[in-house]
Amino acid sequence: MNNLWIEIGFFILAAIGLTLWFAWQRKSLEVQREQTLLETKKRSEEYLEEGRKKLEEFTRLKEENYREKEEALTHREGLIGLQLQGILEQETNLKQRQERLDEREADLAFSRKNLNEEIEAWRKRLSQTAGISVEDARDMLMREVEKSAANDALKLSKRILKNAETSAKEQATRILSAAIQRCAIAHTMDIDSSVIALPNDEIKGRIIGREGRNIKAFENQTGVTVLVDDSPNTIILSGLDPIRREIAKRAMLTMVKDGRINPTRIEEVVNQSAQQVEEIGMESAQDAIHQVGLTLLPDPIMKMLGRLKFRYSYSQNILSHSIEVAHLSGLLAGELGLNITLAKRAGLLHDIGKAVTHETEGGHAKAGAEFLERNMESPEIVECVAKHHDSVTLSDPSPLLCIVAAADAVSAARPGARLENMETYIKRLNQLEAIGKGLPAVDRCFALQAGREFRVFVKPEQATDEQCSMLAKYLVTKIQDELQYPGQIRITIIREHRCEIIAE
Repeated sequence: MNNLWIEIGFFILAAIGLTLWFAWQRKSLEVQREQTLLETKKRSEEYLEEGRKKLEEFTRLKEENYREKEEALTHREGLIGLQLQGILEQETNLKQRQERLDEREADLAFSRKNLNEEIEAWRKRLSQTAGISVEDARDMLMREVEKSAANDALKLSKRILKNAETSAKEQATRILSAAIQRCAIAHTMDIDSSVIALPNDEIKGRIIGREGRNIKAFENQTGVTVLVDDSPNTIILSGLDPIRREIAKRAMLTMVKDGRINPTRIEEVVNQSAQQVEEIGMESAQDAIHQVGLTLLPDPIMKMLGRLKFRYSYSQNILSHSIEVAHLSGLLAGELGLNITLAKRAGLLHDIGKAVTHETEGGHAKAGAEFLERNMESPEIVECVAKHHDSVTLSDPSPLLCIVAAADAVSAARPGARLENMETYIKRLNQLEAIGKGLPAVDRCFALQAGREFRVFVKPEQATDEQCSMLAKYLVTKIQDELQYPGQIRITIIREHRCEIIAE
């Protein structure tokens, strides 16, 4: 019985404890809920405050932006107002100037009218005094003056032309014939590739190397393209630079003969070949100096002169051409009583720019002149090198320039000096003339001096002098775009108006 009451008491206590525990948990949940609500309310207020600040900042920036735009518009309106005021002032000035011009024109018209009336009055008085009309008197006087002047001018011009032609032809024929006959160096042909003979086709594999490393190393070292095809026992070295091609040719022959071909060996042999080519160039320069009969030149000039041995123009070797021009210049200078040594030196160095053109901007004449000027060459020779392709006349201040230009033209134009495919040559000349004939203002045109000069005659009634200058520039652009040609082409536009009258 006692145990029963104990158990009942225990259950009552447990029920009371559970009731109290549930009440405490409910109270805790209510407190926690209130704290959560307070925190949520606080965060909401913070977010609202932050959003309000951002909105205020955005509103402030917008207002500043609108204010700046409004100030810019106000400033622009002020500028437009000033410009409009200036335009109105200019318009007023123009109106005033036009009024003054109208007044001046009226005054001039009135003065011209008075002058014409006075002239007409004097004509009537002269006509009454002489007994003939003014037109008859003027025509009679003009006929007498023209007749007398024409007779005198005809006699004088015939006498001058006859003496000048006789003397000039004899002198020029004698000098040029003697010079050309005494100095005619044979031409030498050159191409843009070299054929290398191989002992067998097996060596082609060694030239190519594993995965092409040998041929790539060789092309990188020399700057020359190696063509390995099905041609038996041969390969081709192709390149536009004759010096690099010569170095590549010597290096390839050395390696083929030796049999050892690898990137290290290629670099070594190419350097040796480059040294050999430079030595050959120096020897050629010394031989040229000896042939011409001059003293040694500075080393930089000798080096550039030696490079000309490997360069060609229209199959004519540039060094041989320079030697020939030096001889011709010396012969012409001797005939004219000028400094022979200076003329030979200028003739030998006149094309040295063709060895340095790839290193300096501009044509070979300009490049050569700048190179010689840097190496302390005399001003007379620098002038000859710079201007030997310009239009040279006897009125030029330097006789040496005339001699070098003439010798250069003779050496290049003499029979057998330069070779070119006749079909290509004729086609280029026809294309050049077709470009000129395609213009409506052109009357006729001619390609002269092997296509180095293009002479165009325009119709005077269809082209003014100013339009001739524009036509020349248009032809330059069209020729450069549509035609392939060596050197330079000089374009001459001729506009002449002829008046013919028959005296009976």
